[in-house]
Amino acid sequence: MFLMNMQALLADELQQEPKDRYSHSKLAYRLNPATAVGHLKKNVVALRTSDSPQQILPELKESFLQHVEPVRPGRKYPRQKDKYRHRKTPVLMRNRKNVL
Repeated sequence: MFLMNMQALLADELQQEPKDRYSHSKLAYRLNPATAVGHLKKNVVALRTSDSPQQILPELKESFLQHVEPVRPGRKYPRQKDKYRHRKTPVLMRNRKNVL
């Protein structure tokens, strides 16, 4: 919860930056929240224990801005609610890797 709140605060500060950097592009761009949380996981201890987190924050913000994703219009697929209804317990997918 703490990481998500920090990610939301930092992303809110950087909201306009991808729009300015990629204004010449065909698609609009936004920050990738999954990689942002991954970068925060690596640096949260340094942020909390450091005497001057102002030195770490610009590097963290720049790493957020290096991982942007295009906003593709019309990419909403319907959710199949009854696909797994017959199962009693949910199946946990273990074939996933961490983002970072």
